[in-house]
Amino acid sequence: QTCRQAYQTLGILTVPALYIYEAILHVDKLHLQTHMDLHNYPTRHASRLTLPQHRTALYEKKPSYIGRKFKNLLPDYLRSLTGNRLKNLLREFLLKRPVYTIEEFLESANTGTT
Repeated sequence: QTCRQAYQTLGILTVPALYIYEAILHVDKLHLQTHMDLHNYPTRHASRLTLPQHRTALYEKKPSYIGRKFKNLLPDYLRSLTGNRLKNLLREFLLKRPVYTIEEFLESANTGTT
């Protein structure tokens, strides 16, 4: 038996959701480069953050890297927001979809069920 409904009714984020939330807000404060900054013409994924190339798996665990990855997986209406607006709507988004693991979030985002 899962407690997903209880998390929603009580308005509590799961621990993985808190990590995702904080990582995305950390990346938002850094004002990182998007694909729009790289090209002078419109591209399909212009609003997505660039993911830097790396050689180690340890680099993927950095908050600045994983936060970019999480933010790129968000729906367009959330990805374009910044500041307090992003903070509030992201919290609502994660409350509606309680996740128990980060892999569950990545999988649901890749299949389009977010």
